[in-house]
Amino acid sequence: MKCDICNEEFANSIELDKHKEREHPLGDDDDNLEKPDMLQDQELPAPIVPGKN
Repeated sequence: MKCDICNEEFANSIELDKHKEREHPLGDDDDNLEKPDMLQDQELPAPIVPGKN
């Protein structure tokens, strides 16, 4: 069986499941991900206009 994330091959589905839990954890670690809606808006600098700056 092959891991759909890293293409590593395993003898059976049990080994594949163990690998995924260990190497590609999902779900429980959502708190460590950035939340785009929680990021502060960043101010962009004023555009540079030739002859005006």
